[in-house]
Amino acid sequence: MLWPRQVNQGLVRFWKLGQTPEQDDAFTDQVIQQINATDEAFFSGTTWRGRRAMRVSVVNWRTCARDVERAIAAVRSVLAAANTSTD
Repeated sequence: MLWPRQVNQGLVRFWKLGQTPEQDDAFTDQVIQQINATDEAFFSGTTWRGRRAMRVSVVNWRTCARDVERAIAAVRSVLAAANTSTD
């Protein structure tokens, strides 16, 4: 987590041990794209202090705990797949 949440906003960066900051930028964008492809959640990318990050924002009053659980499951699934890949 790059920045503490502010009401309904947060920033997250994804990285792999041994990668350069530029590779982590690309990895962060890849993770965002893959999460969005699940259709379980939508996150946007942003640049913060010169580095790529995922913007987490919950702005709909109709968002419930189950929606959050589905989004977290999508993130976990994408990260699990990324950690088992040989890239």
